[in-house]
Amino acid sequence: MADVWLRCSACGMEGDADLIHRCPSCGEPLDVCYDLAAVRRRVSPAQIASRPRGMWARHRELLPLPDGAPLDSLGEGSTPLVPAPRLGALLGVSHLYRKLESANSTGSFKDRQISVAVSKARAHGRSAFAITSSGNAAAAAAAYSSRRGARCFVWVGDTAPRPKVRPASRQVAHGTSGGRDAGASRGAAARESSASTRRRDG
Repeated sequence: MADVWLRCSACGMEGDADLIHRCPSCGEPLDVCYDLAAVRRRVSPAQIASRPRGMWARHRELLPLPDGAPLDSLGEGSTPLVPAPRLGALLGVSHLYRKLESANSTGSFKDRQISVAVSKARAHGRSAFAITSSGNAAAAAAAYSSRRGARCFVWVGDTAPRPKVRPASRQVAHGTSGGRDAGASRGAAARESSASTRRRDG
């Protein structure tokens, strides 16, 4: 955990990995940073390769949760590498592989980040989640929140493919189709989830 910290993508402010969501100085998104040299001193590539399959088992030193923290997992990660010889020939690459992220539980790579986000939220004692999405992240957030037994608020844009959004609509506490402005949708999601939490707690 000491090898992980956050840095503001706009103003460069740095803080520990327990900061939530946005920069306290300017409100912009936070990027996760790692001391990779320190990680290399703690674990070798051979040790990582010998571990059980799965994102949490193999790469725990690169995930921003303290040791022993409860994890919300649906078996994400360790998806297969599929040879792509024809595409490789077109690109002049002799050994080209595609990562088959559709093998994750909800069918996309978003399962990885949502698993971390929900686990991190649990570590902070949060019981509700709000997200804006074009489809895949909504489905993942709904599935992982459902497993956690937490409320999930999803805002999707007007252009989001309905087949992607439909699975999420069966599990969310509140879903809204918004406009094309991602910033406005994020704000609406945060306000609604906060208001709902106050109504239930009050």
